[in-house]
Amino acid sequence: MSKKYRKHGYAERLKYMHMLENGFSRNYIERHFGISGELLGYLWTRYRSEGATGLLKKQNVRADYAFKLEVVRDVEENNVTLVDASLKYNVSASQIKV
Repeated sequence: MSKKYRKHGYAERLKYMHMLENGFSRNYIERHFGISGELLGYLWTRYRSEGATGLLKKQNVRADYAFKLEVVRDVEENNVTLVDASLKYNVSASQIKV
């Protein structure tokens, strides 16, 4: 059986970041608020690099093959994580996966 996750608005996302800053564990936040660990980690990375504005939802970008190839080359050549590359290119990590 798969878990059902709900959508989290800006105010909730900001609350989770403040909880992380105040020492709450990611596991606690995941269990009590129904947010996936992957999303929480992604939001935490964005929050640390961009501040509160990094928690705003961004417009979906459809990545074509050439764009994906450019991102993957950047990941391989510069040894950056997929999350960091998605932040750099302003596209979700799921759009980059090939």
